[in-house]
Amino acid sequence: MKKPSLYQSYLRVQLEAIIITILAFTLTIGCLAWCYKYYADETAVFYVHNRGVTIQVYDETKNRTEIIIPNIKKIKK
Repeated sequence: MKKPSLYQSYLRVQLEAIIITILAFTLTIGCLAWCYKYYADETAVFYVHNRGVTIQVYDETKNRTEIIIPNIKKIKK
């Protein structure tokens, strides 16, 4: 077998460096997108309007419990 030339070895190392750089950039962009989505979910803000008053309510999607308003007609039976 013929030993690869110095130039061929240089091109192989350069190609490996380019691939590693592209993977690192892809991972960085993916992490930034995930962090932004997580940040946006954790800091979501809702506004409740009632009788001319606006109240700021923070969304806690993990701990949210559904508010059940009983039907008054069913209770009065």
